[in-house]
Amino acid sequence: MLSGTPTAGGTYNFTVSATDSSTGTGPYTGSRAYSLTVGAPALSLSPATLPAPVAGVAYSQAFTAGGGIAPYTFAVAAGTLPAGLSLNASTGVLSGTPSAPGSHTFTVRVTDSSTGTGAPYSTSRVYTLATGQGIPSAPPVAVTTLSNAPVTIHAAANAANGPFSGVSIVTPPTSGSAVVNGLDIVYTPVPTASGPITFTYALVNSAGTSAPVPVTVTVNAVPVPVAQRQVSTLAGRPVDVDVTEGATGGPFTGAAIVSVVPADAGTATVASAAPKTPAADGKQVAATAYTVNFAPAAAFAGTAVVTYTLSNAVATSSPAQIQVAVAARRDPSTDPDVVGLVNAQIQAARRFATAQIANYNQRLEALHGKGRAPTGNQISVVMPRAQADSERCQAVEGLAARDACLRGTALTGQRGRGSEPAGGSRAGRAAAGAGAGAANAPDLPGGADPGSGADAAAADDTDDARLAFWTAGTVDFGFANAGTQRSGFRFTTGGVTAGADYRFSDQLTLGIGFGYGRDSTDVGSAGTRSTADSFSAALYGSYRPQPSVFIDGVAGYGSLSFDSRRWVGDESAFAYGKRDGHQIFASLSAGYEYRSEAWLVSPYGRLSVSDSTLDPFTETGAGFSALKYFGQTVTTVSGTLGLRTEYATATRWGLFLPFARLEYQHDFSGQSAAGLAYADLAGTGPAYTVGNAPYGRDRLQLGLGGRLRSRSMTFGLDYNVMVGMGGLQQGVRLTFAAPF
Repeated sequence: MLSGTPTAGGTYNFTVSATDSSTGTGPYTGSRAYSLTVGAPALSLSPATLPAPVAGVAYSQAFTAGGGIAPYTFAVAAGTLPAGLSLNASTGVLSGTPSAPGSHTFTVRVTDSSTGTGAPYSTSRVYTLATGQGIPSAPPVAVTTLSNAPVTIHAAANAANGPFSGVSIVTPPTSGSAVVNGLDIVYTPVPTASGPITFTYALVNSAGTSAPVPVTVTVNAVPVPVAQRQVSTLAGRPVDVDVTEGATGGPFTGAAIVSVVPADAGTATVASAAPKTPAADGKQVAATAYTVNFAPAAAFAGTAVVTYTLSNAVATSSPAQIQVAVAARRDPSTDPDVVGLVNAQIQAARRFATAQIANYNQRLEALHGKGRAPTGNQISVVMPRAQADSERCQAVEGLAARDACLRGTALTGQRGRGSEPAGGSRAGRAAAGAGAGAANAPDLPGGADPGSGADAAAADDTDDARLAFWTAGTVDFGFANAGTQRSGFRFTTGGVTAGADYRFSDQLTLGIGFGYGRDSTDVGSAGTRSTADSFSAALYGSYRPQPSVFIDGVAGYGSLSFDSRRWVGDESAFAYGKRDGHQIFASLSAGYEYRSEAWLVSPYGRLSVSDSTLDPFTETGAGFSALKYFGQTVTTVSGTLGLRTEYATATRWGLFLPFARLEYQHDFSGQSAAGLAYADLAGTGPAYTVGNAPYGRDRLQLGLGGRLRSRSMTFGLDYNVMVGMGGLQQGVRLTFAAPF
């Protein structure tokens, strides 16, 4: 049997032979020639018609082929498919979503896989698709607008299955309003709204109504700063204004200065910061803040208007204003601490000179009589000589003679009780040959008759050297009361002096000395303070035309150095300063000393002059409140009338000398006015003046104390108090003296 499926067309010639199954001489075979012609297959394509699609609705229809050799290939041979549809060449499926209604005619051809003559074979069919109107559809809509600007939404844009006959709002917006205008929707936000706003709408055509179409309107808030702000400051002192505080429409991306009126009022700049603000969920969210910094011109006072704008990511605000009331700077000459500090430094310079003059005058008092004052150290301990023998002097009769013995001298003609005459025992020899003693120590009673020959006996050269060294020191402390626009102050001033003098004769002694002073003054109660140091050198001398008359003089020069710290309430900070200076001081004293066996009374007068120059300096550390202090010269001329008295009494330890001093002092001239200005305005002004402080010109000083003197050393303690100058000044002096 000849069977199968021909796969190629054409004419085929072949011979068929048959062989039997006989035996013997067989088998036997017979054959015949044939000619076979394979014709073209009859292909078919179905279906004959296609169902009508609907615009906007998914469509799928398969073509099938019959006859011929599979597989088959499908193609559109003529015409066009409706938009949105496509034909799969291998599967023969027509699918897709028609986008618009209408009629489309096209030819579909199917081709088999035959080979040979005339192959492959194909057939085709013409189809007509009438796409019907579909229900409207549209994708979600997203738009952006500003909170102060309506936005128009074209509802039919990107929609399918038009034409459309209308639009309707399905779900109204969560904020603002949506109004249909033809096929458009106009959305108007609330001016204060921001963020996403949603609503839905539907399209209508002849086929029906679409499903709700979602709309999202992102509303970006327009920056709205506070329309007008008011702040105040002082001239030259910058002020910061957070322009994002109270403003709406954030987060903000910037701020800009539009103008400053008047133009010379100062400069305005913008600075940004990112402070942390707590979010609703407890986390920290960074929000940028913008600050307008206005720095008034140093000399400007009045109202300045700063105009600025505020921006966010999408818009810039309308201009807003900051009104800055700039007050003129305070008059520093009315600041109590400023006035107190100026006067504290003036008074410190004065006390330096006064302390040195007092130390030199104390030494000069020891040179009265005939100038035979032993070497002394009144602040340092110097050990006495090993030969000191105070018990020997207790036998000497008379206080003056006993004192002379204790100092290593003796009054002519004095003898110890029960001792040998002069030239006999050791005590007698000392009493007879030591020389006149009372005139040699002004702070001890002299007792001897000037005409008794007290000076006839020569003094012991080892106890009455012409060259002497000495030191003296004092510590003064006190206060000055607060006054009108002036803080009071408390001070502690120390002065140390060391010197050497040479006795040229019984009438003249000259010397040189060096001094150091230290002062610490607290002004007011806020921490204002001044500290100062002084180094000085001076020449001094005592002229004694008669043993009971003296003329003393001192002239010196010193350097000054001040460090100040002033509390500035406006800045909540201290202003620091450092200034130098120098001073010249001099003193001329004259008086008379009356001596008896136990008493010394000395009236005296003194004229003192000091001229102190304080250099200019500028404070640091208090911003715009720092001051520049101009140079100042302080000249003081003072007159003193005083009375000094001593009393000598013998004790088992030595000679005890209580004493008292009373002085009346009067200033004939005082300090000059102090000039100052704000540091940043020192070159242009204004300048201010701190006038003479209303301290009193008249002062009264009282001193009390005592000394205990043995033959080889002296101990002393005295206290003095001075009232006047608007306050109280006290001093304590502890002395110790011994020959070297």
